[in-house]
Amino acid sequence: MRDRLQDEYYKLFGKKSQNQFFSPGRVNLIGEHIDYNG
Repeated sequence: MRDRLQDEYYKLFGKKSQNQFFSPGRVNLIGEHIDYNG
């Protein structure tokens, strides 16, 4: 996955990315309340 992300970034911006960061998280697309503690 990392290699694919680097390739896509290069296609879009014409240069290599300097850093990549990943973090777990939740996304709620319909605006409901999210329990941030668990």
